Amino acid sequence: MRVLKSLLWLDKMQIKLVWLLCGWLLGIAFSLNLKLNIYFLAVLFFLLAGCCLVSLAKKKLWVVEGLIRVAPVLLVGVSIAAGAFWGTSFYLTEKVTLLKVKSNEVELLGQVVSPVKTYSNREAFLLKTSYLREASGWIKVNELSEAIIYRSNDLNTTVDFSSRPGDTVYVKGQVRIPKEATNPGEFDYRQHLLKQRIYSQLILNSEPVILEEAKGYSPIRLASLYKEQSIKAISKVLPGREGAVLAAMTFGYRDGLRETDIDLFTKTGLMHLFAVSGLHMGFVLVFGLWLSQAFRINKLVTFFSIVLLLSFYAALADFSVSAARAAIMGSLGMMTILWQRQKDFYTVLAIAAFTLTLANPYYLFQVGFQLSFMACWGIVFFHQPIGQLLSLLTKQKVENKLIAILTVPIAVQLALWPLLAYYFNIVSIAGIVTNLLAMGLVAVAVLIGLAILPISILFTPLAELVLIVVGGVIYLAFELFQVITSIPGAYFFTRTPTTFSMLLYYILVIFLMLWYKGSFKKLVRPIFKWHYPLASKIVAVILIILVLMAWVPGGSNQQLAITVLDVDQGDAILVTMPNGKRMLIDGGGIATRPGASSFDVGERVIVPYLQRQGISQLDLVVNTHGHYDHVAGLIAVIDNIKVKNILLSPISANSATYERFLEKIAENEIPATLAKRGQLINLDPTVSLQVLHPGKIITGSSSDLNENSIVIRLEYMQFSMLFAGDIEKIAMTQLVETDVPLTSTAYKTAHHGSSTGLVEEFLVKVNPKLTIIPVGRNSFGHPSNNLLQYFIERDVLIYRTDLDGAVIITTDGNRMWVKSNLKRAED
Repeated sequence: MRVLKSLLWLDKMQIKLVWLLCGWLLGIAFSLNLKLNIYFLAVLFFLLAGCCLVSLAKKKLWVVEGLIRVAPVLLVGVSIAAGAFWGTSFYLTEKVTLLKVKSNEVELLGQVVSPVKTYSNREAFLLKTSYLREASGWIKVNELSEAIIYRSNDLNTTVDFSSRPGDTVYVKGQVRIPKEATNPGEFDYRQHLLKQRIYSQLILNSEPVILEEAKGYSPIRLASLYKEQSIKAISKVLPGREGAVLAAMTFGYRDGLRETDIDLFTKTGLMHLFAVSGLHMGFVLVFGLWLSQAFRINKLVTFFSIVLLLSFYAALADFSVSAARAAIMGSLGMMTILWQRQKDFYTVLAIAAFTLTLANPYYLFQVGFQLSFMACWGIVFFHQPIGQLLSLLTKQKVENKLIAILTVPIAVQLALWPLLAYYFNIVSIAGIVTNLLAMGLVAVAVLIGLAILPISILFTPLAELVLIVVGGVIYLAFELFQVITSIPGAYFFTRTPTTFSMLLYYILVIFLMLWYKGSFKKLVRPIFKWHYPLASKIVAVILIILVLMAWVPGGSNQQLAITVLDVDQGDAILVTMPNGKRMLIDGGGIATRPGASSFDVGERVIVPYLQRQGISQLDLVVNTHGHYDHVAGLIAVIDNIKVKNILLSPISANSATYERFLEKIAENEIPATLAKRGQLINLDPTVSLQVLHPGKIITGSSSDLNENSIVIRLEYMQFSMLFAGDIEKIAMTQLVETDVPLTSTAYKTAHHGSSTGLVEEFLVKVNPKLTIIPVGRNSFGHPSNNLLQYFIERDVLIYRTDLDGAVIITTDGNRMWVKSNLKRAED
């Protein structure tokens, strides 16, 4: 019992708060993931609380002392039940009204509660709806929505909606459900909004009408105005990349960042610089303390001044989770610094986490929350052992300033690597170096960015000079970071780790660090009285083996996998052979969502998917034909993934996109072959891949590109699949007359289910058990109702990427398993 008590509490009140917080967070995680029954949770909570009270009564101890000493396990149980109860009651009390009128045009009255964000193709802001107009009149509503104005709507190309938080507006548009992830591991925007208690989007038909501007200057409105004017002052002098980076570092305002900038900072492990967090708040806090000492301000005034400053900075960052956490911890830390109280970092961290999840339990699942808290924990937990190890390696004293500086980025990387791999599929080794270099840059950016507005008002020439100098520093930093990322091994992409593998990693590093510090001796030695060092080494070896097994990709599993990705109106199919080799058929190209004209399917869908799977090389890329919806995405694939061979249709497309595709092939010196009937593709000796078409080139048709699409038949033991490209009636008839093997278990429907593919003689020969139709929103009538009816009458299982998302077929050659990424709301 003594060992258990020591293990749970370590005889310190601060650690007990941490354990209680862990219970609270665990309860929230259970409740929001499993949707637990609230009555069951209520009974469990009161049962455990009653057990605690009985235990207290029997011991006849003071309440506080009793809670600390008598019932530690029950208290953790109570905290789990309390967290679960809070999380469950939170989502049960949500009232969602607007989704009941989705797809219909609606009129709403509401209040703008966020700054208007500007993107390349749209403006967006959060609207707290107050009233919804129905046939009977206005009804009261109380829920958040994301309002979006697409430039592709019937609006002027330059939308300038200058509303600020607090304004009351009238809007008119359609309600829609936010888009969810349709491909495995894809960013789920619907879940992202749900975590902010936003359940719907409003696609506005016109600019909102401001009915009443917010009266007075509330702190939030003042912060919004200050940020807006500061960004204008920055962009006036630095209108390009440097100004956008300065605004992002200072305020977390990423709207002006380009994709190339984001990519560079991701590879260098510096994306956290664009989220206002403890690093940013720390510079503000230190600067505030320096001012108070310089002007000899008393403790009480200093405390309230810095708390107000930190709160205002959090408001400038739109009260993001990381900014709110840093403000809370900074405020609590100020108390311990000024009044010289005993400070326990984990207690402060626990209070900050409890405060945020009490306000919104969904914060627990936000990336910012997890990264922010894990980074803080890592700095404190790993600081001492890493410093000692560096001291041994460099033969310097632990107190050496260089060692003290080096420990911070190493500790942060150790704490965040699994989360960065999970959310961004990238591990940046260069991050250890770049984070050291960037600390000074952040300090300058934060202090200059926050002060630039009053400086520009008081003395404009000075503000311009300062911004030019800062812009030059940012430019040099960019050049340096680009050099660093060009070094082999500076970063690498990794497949998305499982939750279990991440848990194993943290167990291992915590065990090794505690073992190195000697903390386990007091806790574990009473259990392992015999040869404690030997037992601990055995545990360490077992953990290392388990982590390697979980993180290192396994070998062949003798299964073939075919993933038909959802790329809207287009094809992109990944085939993974039993021996691990991979073939990609087409790359999509047309994004059909509103305002998605600049959406690069290859860059935003296909390449991220490949990286999430840990794929850095494709053994073969097949471009069935040169139409945009099959070739455009392959350009980004060639830029980011090593391609060993390419198979092309003998008919070239006359388009700038196809020419660029061919140029990329030449630039990268990729061997390219023209397809012809009878070709055998040798990727795996157990899998037969045969080109069935084109044979005799078809000319004079309504679409020669479609009719000469590459058709491939795959056969793996008892399983077979036909990939039909976009062939139409003439090609199908030719294939039937040629008497090539067409019968297949699965069929990738030709031309997105077009009516031109309803050639009965051809379909009878294919005779599939299931068909997959890659299709998106379109004006061509795809898929054809007649074709769908043909499959339905013959009991062919139909999957559509517009309804099912990505479709994955897995087979061992005898049995076949099919799963889709989405569950259809209706069949």
